[in-house]
Amino acid sequence: MRLTTSTFDKGRAEKNKRVKAFDPAAPWLISTHERYAKGFRALGLKVDLENLSLHSGLGVHSDSTIEHGPGLSQEALTFIQSLKTQWGRLIGFAPFAAYPGKTYPLDLSEKLCQTLTEQGHQILLFGAPGYEAQQLSALAEHQSNVHVLAGKWTFAHELEIIGALDLMIAMDSGNGHLAANFGIPVVTLWGATHPSLGFMPFGQEKVRQLYADSQQYPELPTSVYGNKLPQGYSDIMRSISVAQIAAKVEEVLA
Repeated sequence: MRLTTSTFDKGRAEKNKRVKAFDPAAPWLISTHERYAKGFRALGLKVDLENLSLHSGLGVHSDSTIEHGPGLSQEALTFIQSLKTQWGRLIGFAPFAAYPGKTYPLDLSEKLCQTLTEQGHQILLFGAPGYEAQQLSALAEHQSNVHVLAGKWTFAHELEIIGALDLMIAMDSGNGHLAANFGIPVVTLWGATHPSLGFMPFGQEKVRQLYADSQQYPELPTSVYGNKLPQGYSDIMRSISVAQIAAKVEEVLA
């Protein structure tokens, strides 16, 4: 039997070229989602990204009541209900990423959590078990209405909880993409990388993207995946201020 094959064009050459001579005014490259869709279309499959039905998580209504959606665990439902009976919107925050040039500093993360809780929100911290979970626990130790999920819930349960968020704050990392799969608004912080290369979370708006200061750090983006940092660029994420993020959160939630 002859197999029909298709190749996904990841555009590595054009991405590298864009980084070496970056022009913020240039048209954005095709998204990774569309690149994969084109590969599937070449096999004769119908892929319509404009009318895609996203995964539905917990059904949270305007009056804070919650529907137990199909396949959702009682554990996650009970946890979300306990938060929804309190005050404020539920905001996910995932400050870590694969590389330092894409990770939000912990001291600023702590200040951001404090600012957002003072604005009337509850914060759910996401990260990996081990080091990240320990750092997030220390960050949240003396803050009320800041809840650490890292290392305490299974990945499946975390996905259920993400589906009940009002908003996610993420780096150029997987957590933003997971939230986008549920149709959750995502505010993404970009340090060493840039969404114009095609990695913006699915279905999000350009106005939800916050960038490190390119005037202070003119070599941004430093690489396609953020794994390279020129000398003197270790603090690029600090150029995205807590006030800037908090204001964007309020803008999106409004």
